[in-house]
Amino acid sequence: MLYFKTFSNIHDDEKIILLKEKYGMAGFGRYMTLLALIAEKRRDGKEVYTFSKKYLAKKLSTQPSKVEKFLESLSETFGIVLESFPETFQIKYSKFAELNPYLCSKKKKKKEEEEEEYIREISDFEEGEESEKKKPIKIKKDPPFKNEAQEVLEYLNTKAGKRFTFATNKKFIIGRLKENHSVEEMKAVIDRKLKNDFFLSDNKKFMRPSTLFSKTNFENYVNEVSSSKPKADVFLAE
Repeated sequence: MLYFKTFSNIHDDEKIILLKEKYGMAGFGRYMTLLALIAEKRRDGKEVYTFSKKYLAKKLSTQPSKVEKFLESLSETFGIVLESFPETFQIKYSKFAELNPYLCSKKKKKKEEEEEEYIREISDFEEGEESEKKKPIKIKKDPPFKNEAQEVLEYLNTKAGKRFTFATNKKFIIGRLKENHSVEEMKAVIDRKLKNDFFLSDNKKFMRPSTLFSKTNFENYVNEVSSSKPKADVFLAE
């Protein structure tokens, strides 16, 4: 069994009131029956519904001649598009919403909701643009000691024949520069370790920033460099 929606207060609709004044409750019953017949055909997705005059007269419990007058009245009241042929009637789907007050109201409500949604989207878009304009422009600053750290890394890559990247290894070098170690100290550590057999072994795998410039290792390596420097001659006065 097929069901279709309609308002519970459909009897208060002006068009329904006019229909009942003209045809009584019998006319209202025929109207509801016609709605059911159209709703059933509507499932096929067609835009035009064709009914046999005899079939429609039987369903509406009246004579074929009275059916035509009834449909013409609906056409005037509800604005449906009706075409009469010798054996059939045709009702166009495009006006079905006007035949059913529930569908007509639902269609109107949907249109209003779509318009409201469109207005909200435009408003959100405009607010978003204003918000973007108000946002302060952020200037990306280079990390401290960037130039010095790049100099050290390039020195290591050149001397050791490596290709270490700055993005991956900058934290080790910059960390030591922040502790007030100098670029010259780092270069000195690199030069010293390039003379160390352990650092030259296994394709110089330990000649890397994470080893040379880790906090604990670097302090030891710097002290090694300092202790290896030749001391100046001391002359005692006679």
